[in-house]
Amino acid sequence: MQNPLWVLPIIRGAHNSNLIIKGIKMKKTTLTLLLLGTVLQAENNIAVGAKFGTLGFGLDASMPVNDKVNLRLNVNKGSLDLDASDSDLTQNGSFDLLSAGVLADYHPMQNGFRISGGLYYNGNKLDVTSGEKNKKVKVGKHDYDFTKDSKTKITIDTKNIAPYIGIGWGNTFTSNSPWSFNVDLGVLYQGAVKTKMSMSGTAKDHNTGETIDLATNAQFLEDAKNERNFIDDNTKGIEWYPVVSVGVSYRF
Repeated sequence: MQNPLWVLPIIRGAHNSNLIIKGIKMKKTTLTLLLLGTVLQAENNIAVGAKFGTLGFGLDASMPVNDKVNLRLNVNKGSLDLDASDSDLTQNGSFDLLSAGVLADYHPMQNGFRISGGLYYNGNKLDVTSGEKNKKVKVGKHDYDFTKDSKTKITIDTKNIAPYIGIGWGNTFTSNSPWSFNVDLGVLYQGAVKTKMSMSGTAKDHNTGETIDLATNAQFLEDAKNERNFIDDNTKGIEWYPVVSVGVSYRF
């Protein structure tokens, strides 16, 4: 009769395999519980919101860092139509709003009041193309009689990276309700504006009656340069862009 002890390693192996399988199942169960706990812990830690203001229509996504600080991602877009037409002027243009920022909201009193600061990508830009119809226009130091085919294109934009600072109200993470009303008041420092101006078509020098090409005439190009500098000098006040918005947010 063979020694029955030869089966013991197999039995032990089977038993150990069973323990390993049970261990794997326990680890999977533990991991599932940990993931479920993470998801449950993440509840009430994310809020999304919609707003409207001087940056256009916006969306917010917020999460708390600690009891007093929330991190907020903000994206805004909008457009203002500047088209106009009458017997003397035809104008086509728009003020296009596009911005995205990362903000920190500090709540010193752990309520709705907040002090906010951060950085924005600033893609706000003004584009206007206008045409004067048989009208005398002073450009730089000289007068010109613009014809119906003369066009003026002006583009005004700013620096792409703009710091933001402001105050506001709204903190859904300290509210019993998942809904929160939000207000923001602040300024975006967009730096000195950059003006680009180009002219096309023809016009007459009002004094000499000479027909000139607006894109190549040396005198007119110098006058247009002076006009562009004048625009830059008179737009310094918009280095600080006011930010006002109202909206609502919901905590998940």
